[in-house]
Amino acid sequence: MKPPLLELRGATVYRGAVKVLAQLRLSIGHGESVVLLGRNGSGKSTLLKLLTREIYAVESEGIKVSIFGQQRPVVAELRRRIASVSNDQQQQFEPNVSLRGAVVSGFFGSNGLYHFQNISAEMLTAADQWIERVGLGGLGQRLFHQLSTGQQRRALIARALVAGADVLVLDEPTSGLDIAATASYLTLLDELLAGGTAVLLATHHIEEIPAAIERVVLFDDGRIVADGSKQELLTDATLSALFGMALVVQRHGQRYRLAPLEGEQGAGNAESAD
Repeated sequence: MKPPLLELRGATVYRGAVKVLAQLRLSIGHGESVVLLGRNGSGKSTLLKLLTREIYAVESEGIKVSIFGQQRPVVAELRRRIASVSNDQQQQFEPNVSLRGAVVSGFFGSNGLYHFQNISAEMLTAADQWIERVGLGGLGQRLFHQLSTGQQRRALIARALVAGADVLVLDEPTSGLDIAATASYLTLLDELLAGGTAVLLATHHIEEIPAAIERVVLFDDGRIVADGSKQELLTDATLSALFGMALVVQRHGQRYRLAPLEGEQGAGNAESAD
């Protein structure tokens, strides 16, 4: 049996004098897909940065932070095995690299290509295959900055997965996307999950939760307040408490939607016939 992707016991993280994660206990299995749900500033993104070793937990007796079974993993190895996509990464990416070059850069963990990097024919072939897979076929020579926001986000998914990562980490993946681009992006996530890609998704929108992901971990004020299935946790009472306002959860097939409670109406948790 392979060691878990992440195992935390008493993990606490400070940024300056502010405690942003407090005494986290969490285990995410190898190949398991999980949604981290909570308000902005609740600690979701910090947990992802703890996973990718962009930040570190307090070290003390009894505290454990283990990634792929290692408490001191090699960062270069993590970058190969954990592929991440975020809005910040998109903003910082080299704008004048081609789409094809952007995807190839995933083999090097860089935000663009540089003259000292040795690119093989196999890398180019793999990049072209992933460009097709994410629905950007025919755009390989277009510059990154010439792509739409949604196309750039798809390109970064291709870049993230081209080198064979074990897990795809997504932080607020539909931030900045319009309705059509969001729908297209979520369809791509469904396809990747169906193909066996493990996804760790941080969001505050339950509409973004893919049908194939069952486990949800709820964050509030730097703490995990609940960990369970969508059916258990995506309820009116639980999410109203989490987001601090009266809300109604609506279910449409395997998708969920959140709406404010209007007066006394709204039965909540209603499932449509489709």
